[in-house]
Amino acid sequence: LAAAAGDERARTAAASLVREIVPGVLADPGYHAWLTFPTDSWRFRQDSMSYVRAHVICAELGLDPGLLAVWRRRIVGVLPRIWMHLESRGIDQKLNFLKLFRSLRLYHDPAASSATDVVVSERERGRGEPPPLLPTTEDLDAFEAVVFETTLIRRRVPLGWYMLSPDRPYDV
Repeated sequence: LAAAAGDERARTAAASLVREIVPGVLADPGYHAWLTFPTDSWRFRQDSMSYVRAHVICAELGLDPGLLAVWRRRIVGVLPRIWMHLESRGIDQKLNFLKLFRSLRLYHDPAASSATDVVVSERERGRGEPPPLLPTTEDLDAFEAVVFETTLIRRRVPLGWYMLSPDRPYDV
């Protein structure tokens, strides 16, 4: 948090820790084990967002681009399964996944004017591998609109409803 808030000393320390620790974590097959679990498993649900979010944070803190590329390929490979399990997630998780997908540009923009505009290049996915089935920008926007319709903010729930129990403010 301090790194994101602009504390340069904290950011430098966090970046140093990422460069020191994360390569070893990424080399451990156990870190990637959740990728093989069924989408309805506890492990898949728990680790899917953390795995993608950790990539975003490590990229922001300057992890080696080569390691990030390998990690990103794993994310792209599991992306269709992540999309499949989103219906079982809560509103916050759905919207957070959308933020992560946009942050990592895990979508295809059909309005892109050239092949170089496609988000996952052949170099990123590996030579000879077919392009992944990435959602389009329209898919992301449509999903976000449907999810937003289910929020209490959109439904304009009276303020008093939130005061009925301590956990209600989290039910936005």
